[in-house]
Amino acid sequence: REYTSQSSMVQQKAWKDSRVKQAVDHLEIAAYAGHAFSKFNLGIAHTFGYINGSIDPDLAGQWFEASGLPEGYFVAANQAAATGNTAREREMTERAKEMG
Repeated sequence: REYTSQSSMVQQKAWKDSRVKQAVDHLEIAAYAGHAFSKFNLGIAHTFGYINGSIDPDLAGQWFEASGLPEGYFVAANQAAATGNTAREREMTERAKEMG
């Protein structure tokens, strides 16, 4: 439990770090230029609250899907399952399976 609390504190403060902000800015530029791994990493950033300090699983899922990567679809499926969206979970799982 102590580890979780310490981890949460680090995540809550990380978005205030100028280096994290700079990294996110670079990821956004690359993602909007079409870079798949930048899109995936923005999904991670929204999953852990590195953008503005708040966790946004819906936006994270959108970035994971937008990545077009099998692992992006896989993570989007897991997030959908965690929120009870079974239709999206099935869709993302099928996309991931199709890609291998």
